[in-house]
Amino acid sequence: MRLPTFDTTGWHERQRSDTNVVWTSDEGDSLTVNTSAASGVPPFSKLEAWRALCRGIAENRGGGVVSGEPFEEGPVPMFEFIYKREDGNGYLYGGQLFIPRQETVWVIGASAREHGMTGTREALVTARLAEQGQLEMEPFPTRDATGAGRNIPNWFRDPYDPEYPGRVLCSIADDEQYDALVPHHPLSRLRRTLRSVRHTLRFDS
Repeated sequence: MRLPTFDTTGWHERQRSDTNVVWTSDEGDSLTVNTSAASGVPPFSKLEAWRALCRGIAENRGGGVVSGEPFEEGPVPMFEFIYKREDGNGYLYGGQLFIPRQETVWVIGASAREHGMTGTREALVTARLAEQGQLEMEPFPTRDATGAGRNIPNWFRDPYDPEYPGRVLCSIADDEQYDALVPHHPLSRLRRTLRSVRHTLRFDS
């Protein structure tokens, strides 16, 4: 079985077998490719089934869904899933490309975690929204010395189910439109990695 190929410029190979490869980057991000049986994988027309599958994966890893979308315009149809989970004082972001091929599914995964100072993305997005007059604030009781604080309604929300009560949820700051504002943030790096794989992916004929 031939492994799929894609652009790995900037990645360092750490492990390889007939069905698995692992790379790492200078930033500490990881990139993997492996295969599994295709049983239980829904067709791409079943979008809600795919998102439910991905939500289950995120929950099993203690995280929440950031996005789950099919991509059928590339070299082969695939489904992209991004999630986040708490990691110390910040978050670890993970992504997977599911690529059904006959009786197997290729899974190309990537992950990137926050290092050092955390919360920069959230702070910059909050400031931009406030400058644009798009940020609504509401008071809520706190235990600090002032006895009052500020809360942003709907800052955290599952992207596909507003009523989903997950412990870890997608935030407004996780939206892809803000990647250009913080290009070195792990979520921005993760999306670039997955986009590069989607655009350069090739299978042996």
